[in-house]
Amino acid sequence: MIKSNKMIGVGVLLLAILMAGAVLTIATSVTNNDAPAANVGPGADVEIMNFTIEDGGDLIINDTTDGLSPGANLTNDFANVTLGYDSDWTNVSSYDATDGDGWNASVDFLYINNSGTAAFNNSTGTDYVIGGDYSVMGSAIDDSSKMTYGGFDNDWPFTSLDNTDGDGDFDVTNDAIIIDGDENDFYQDNFTEISIVSDSDDNPIVSDVVSSMTIYGDSGTTITTSSSPFVGSLTQDITQNETYTVNMTLSDSSGEWDEDYYNMLANATLTLASGDETVVNGNTIKASHVYLDSEYYDEDVTITITLEDDALNDDPNRIQEKTVQLTSTSDVKTLDITLVETGADTGIFTADVITSSGTVSGNELHAEDGDTITVTNGDFTDTATVDSSAPSAVEVTSPDSLQYKKSTDTLDVDYGYTEANPYQTTIQFVNSDGDVDAEFVKDDASEDPDAVTLDLSNPDEGSFEEGLYSIKLSVEDAAGNVNNTEILQADVLMIDDTGPSVNESTIANNITGTENYYNGYYNNSFAFNLTFDLEDNGEIDNDTVVLHYNNSTSEGTITPVNVTTVSSSLIFPPSCSCHY
Repeated sequence: MIKSNKMIGVGVLLLAILMAGAVLTIATSVTNNDAPAANVGPGADVEIMNFTIEDGGDLIINDTTDGLSPGANLTNDFANVTLGYDSDWTNVSSYDATDGDGWNASVDFLYINNSGTAAFNNSTGTDYVIGGDYSVMGSAIDDSSKMTYGGFDNDWPFTSLDNTDGDGDFDVTNDAIIIDGDENDFYQDNFTEISIVSDSDDNPIVSDVVSSMTIYGDSGTTITTSSSPFVGSLTQDITQNETYTVNMTLSDSSGEWDEDYYNMLANATLTLASGDETVVNGNTIKASHVYLDSEYYDEDVTITITLEDDALNDDPNRIQEKTVQLTSTSDVKTLDITLVETGADTGIFTADVITSSGTVSGNELHAEDGDTITVTNGDFTDTATVDSSAPSAVEVTSPDSLQYKKSTDTLDVDYGYTEANPYQTTIQFVNSDGDVDAEFVKDDASEDPDAVTLDLSNPDEGSFEEGLYSIKLSVEDAAGNVNNTEILQADVLMIDDTGPSVNESTIANNITGTENYYNGYYNNSFAFNLTFDLEDNGEIDNDTVVLHYNNSTSEGTITPVNVTTVSSSLIFPPSCSCHY
């Protein structure tokens, strides 16, 4: 028989890691995206993003302007910005060594032309370089074919920042020239943060399915890893001119894939220093999952193998076949099992295989108690355990003697057993009629069987009445095999919620006494025997029995007197002194 079913829902969460973010409509300097498409299954670690943050070749000339920091929006953050040459300036000229090649700082240069001509003269004149090839300082150059007087070369993506509009020529103390290399209106972009956020509105997180998300920097260095399981978001500061990859690790819990979630796209939100955002698209993830129909099997059963992989469905017009490999611990051979698609264009392939603990033939699999059965399809596998034996050597080692408790007390119970695949133990308390009054269920799958403290007022099933109890266990393994024991510890718990009662008392007619006069008082000494019976479910501590009495002149005063035990009766002390 099949022992237990697999969990369902692994595929749902993969879609839930779609990343949120506002899309930047202008160009960005993000290389997007070198992560390959992937077929993934339980336990897989897959790269979902690979991108480079670049500065876009942006530079600044004469950086004396407050607020012009990486990420600044050149159009929105400044009032007097001109894409190209500012119309107020007449003193900035250009030298372009090679026409049509764009700005090349190693051979091109910008200069302040104080001489009033297009020629550059720094040998005897007052012209000087403010950006580009500073090696020309100290020389004189006069080549009208390469020089632009009072302007920028047409090939250069320069932006003018004139801090005071209309103040005349370029002011080296207040104005600036920006080289917007990627022509996106932002200075250097400067992405400062990556944020991976689960899209829980449409697809709530399925606990323990995505084990973790990890961000790697250059050379594969781990920058940060999310908590496990991955929930909420993962955010990390980033720098430009560095390559980042993001990996998703699935838990190794097996489960069925829902074909509605086959094509999934992972994204990340990159945040600019200015607050704008852009989205990096991840790879396309397709579910590839081969699995058995149970985690545990009995001996001599038929098992079902399923392969779900939309990528293998390369002909939507016919039913196709795929081959997987099947092994067991005790079978010396590997079986090639042919799976048949459940219908045209489903991408789901199945086959049934007979297992036997005895002699096998053909594509039957030999599998014995304790074996591991493994099915393999490329990089993806699933396993199951053959378990036909119930837990053994079940024992309760404590309590091993009678414990007196109220139903509001706690009780320590120590138990154990032998089992390769533990699951849970039910501790049962049996009354004197042989019926189970109360049960406590303990999870043994997450921790070893050991001493447990039971709250007698809060059993999982039933309740305690006053009386004597014995203990037995019902131990179940993960495969569903159960060992229901006989009584393991007899008469070890007495529940007693009621105090002792006095059923009969007599005073013997043998009172004797003497009378003496001392210091104005009569001192009368006397003795008598008082016999009474006490009844209780538990043992009575004789030292706690106190007799209260009063005489005719005590005006109601009650004086406690201890009593002593003779055989099964309690006898009043032989004498006492009283004032009259």
